[in-house]
Amino acid sequence: MSETPKTVKPYMKGKECENCDIRDTNVEKDIDQASHTGSVYITNNWSSYPLKRLFIRHRMDNRVDDTDSIELFDVQPYKDSLKVMEFRYFTGSGSPYDYWYIEFTNNKDEKFKIKDNFYCSVSSSDNGNVYLDLRPEKVKELHISFSQSSSCWVNILPQ
Repeated sequence: MSETPKTVKPYMKGKECENCDIRDTNVEKDIDQASHTGSVYITNNWSSYPLKRLFIRHRMDNRVDDTDSIELFDVQPYKDSLKVMEFRYFTGSGSPYDYWYIEFTNNKDEKFKIKDNFYCSVSSSDNGNVYLDLRPEKVKELHISFSQSSSCWVNILPQ
């Protein structure tokens, strides 16, 4: 029987980011920003089997104290995107970058992740919806797209 996706507390222990280069964010900035709440959608095109586990994290300026995350289990393959979480982000002059981190375990207990410190930011012309698409083609990649601005992609690596 399929288990309902579960939410856990934000991933604050740093376990997934032991070797990350966390930027110094204690610098005062003259900024003109607007705060928004966005939604993250996932499309599991990885295989025809469910993912055993999927962890998604968003950070502003890669600061541990500005983290939104979710851990899901039994993530079914979808033809359509599934809304999995909301996140806070800023747009405008001097706004922080949006950093993303994903790791997952497939049905064969193989673990995958994207590189640390990958950023792909929502722009002020976007509606706040972020679409994450796990793609297993020749080059395994995570594709991130928005309503208006350019999309981004990053390789998915074995863990």
